[in-house]
Amino acid sequence: MTEVTTKKARVSSRKRKKETWTAILLVVDRSGSMREILGDAQGGIDAFLEEQAKAPGLALLWLADFDTEFRWVHEGVPVSPAPAYKLQPRGWTALLNAVGTGCTTLEEKIDAMPDGTRPDKVVAVIVTDGHENRSSMAPPPQKRWSRDEVKEKLTHLQQVHGWQVVYLGADVASFDEARNLGVRMDTISNYDPSNIRAAFGVTTQNLADFRAGRTANMAYSVEQRGLLSDTPVLPDPDNT
Repeated sequence: MTEVTTKKARVSSRKRKKETWTAILLVVDRSGSMREILGDAQGGIDAFLEEQAKAPGLALLWLADFDTEFRWVHEGVPVSPAPAYKLQPRGWTALLNAVGTGCTTLEEKIDAMPDGTRPDKVVAVIVTDGHENRSSMAPPPQKRWSRDEVKEKLTHLQQVHGWQVVYLGADVASFDEARNLGVRMDTISNYDPSNIRAAFGVTTQNLADFRAGRTANMAYSVEQRGLLSDTPVLPDPDNT
């Protein structure tokens, strides 16, 4: 290859547009109480994954579930074809450990990526039907996260790195629970347990729109909250 050809190749490489992509973190509660809504929850998760596989644009999925323990099911796999997941309820709800560990692990993986290869957008979706009741008793070597530590982490990721953090909880107390963890009010939804499929449906639509650039964030609309029989909320003053 001549020197002129080499220079042209370098110019062409610099001009080539980097493909944009989204990192998706899905953290699923698999504690024992999820048995009561297992069919609908499994159907909602399946639909979520299938719809993201159909959505335009590149995205990689990190999927974790938790009860007393936290585990990774998928780490950085393409969303298309849709990755498989089977919800198997058991144990207690170590919510703080799951959120803290999942978000910190993904943050570290992104930080380790070479410049120019990191995701353009990061969305974390947290799905639970209950409240924290086990993180302080997590077996070693798992880190035991406090509520203040998780709040500090999520606030940093949202305000400094631009992460979108979505919280799907199964009762009206979810707003207080999620706000105490630093999640912005407009990305919190308290769904009726019998309506979890609809909760996943509006969330996956919001994610597809956000990935495609049709919306600026993952906020739930008034109409979507009405569909979920959700508690109406005012715009979040932090979401500016």
